[in-house]
Amino acid sequence: MSKTILLIIGIAVFALAVQAQGETQMKGSGVVQAELNGLQITVDENTGAILKMSYPGPGVMLDAGPERASVLDLAYPIDTFEPLRLQPKRSQGAVVTKGADTLTISWPKLGLSRPFTVQGDVQAEVVFKATSDGTSVIMKCKIVNNSQNSVKQVIFPDFSGLLPFAGEDKTMFRC
Repeated sequence: MSKTILLIIGIAVFALAVQAQGETQMKGSGVVQAELNGLQITVDENTGAILKMSYPGPGVMLDAGPERASVLDLAYPIDTFEPLRLQPKRSQGAVVTKGADTLTISWPKLGLSRPFTVQGDVQAEVVFKATSDGTSVIMKCKIVNNSQNSVKQVIFPDFSGLLPFAGEDKTMFRC
């Protein structure tokens, strides 16, 4: 083999090793980051809650600490506590999956806002998908209620930590 081919192979192996190390550090950091059509999304890898979103131009549009972070919120009243909620920030074991043009967050069991015992569970899945126009991102949410309790309200998207990035008078959120 020529020295040029060996050098190219060496650079490729080094680049793959650096990339793999970066992914390992990212996973160990407690967050998963994804970019969809320029939108940077930072997700808590354990709870699945959205910690940060930014986009070139406006910059940081959402910034929430783990205690405020969200993406959806469900009203889940029970006889002994009417205002009970199901929330990602109260959940453990979220599954965050990055695809080429998608970010999927799944919760096998959404966490309760208070320490009550309920029969069954409520599962959820949120998908962010980059569109072919190169600028938009579509969001969708699926809720599966495997309990005997009713889900009375679903707030989606629930973007706690939304910032007035264009000033309070000019910042608008449209769905």
